[in-house]
Amino acid sequence: MTSAAAPRVDRAPFGTMPDGMAVERVTLRGADGFEASVITYGAALQSLTTRDRVGRSEDVVFGHDDLESYLAARRFFGATIGRYANRIARARCMLDGTELRLDANNGANMLHGGHDGFDRKLWRIVDLAAGPVPALVLSYASQVIRYVGRVAEFAFAAPKPTGSATKPATAPSTKPAVPPATKPQGSETPK
Repeated sequence: MTSAAAPRVDRAPFGTMPDGMAVERVTLRGADGFEASVITYGAALQSLTTRDRVGRSEDVVFGHDDLESYLAARRFFGATIGRYANRIARARCMLDGTELRLDANNGANMLHGGHDGFDRKLWRIVDLAAGPVPALVLSYASQVIRYVGRVAEFAFAAPKPTGSATKPATAPSTKPAVPPATKPQGSETPK
């Protein structure tokens, strides 16, 4: 087995949005052949290559090879989900005593941020760090879409020396967020 290449960050075009905005792919290359590619459309983990126990490298996530495939069908492959992950029953919830009516995109329910969630947004690269642990920070400042408040979302990805990746997200907001278990009174969880 040959020695691993030095950790690094590669940045390349990935495609062009219908409005002409460029989408980029950033590949974080870590130790022992570990690679994580993130695209700015949806802050999506497009590929994750790691070695198995016998040393073979494989891409272990579902992702598309081109932007057109991401735009053609919404499958949430590797995407950052929001403003809410999972379903909100009947696309309604109570927040601070006010009923919010959201856009239903999964039958009568709202799934993963509705029709225009974070997975459909073009994120901005705010920081790239080369060095022993390459890292990427993306940002998207949301507009109010039937929610109260604005949120500045940050997603961070970095390969760890252990051969895994981190993709935590933070979301400072100007108003309270929809609580994780919010359901309208008397509703049942959709099947």
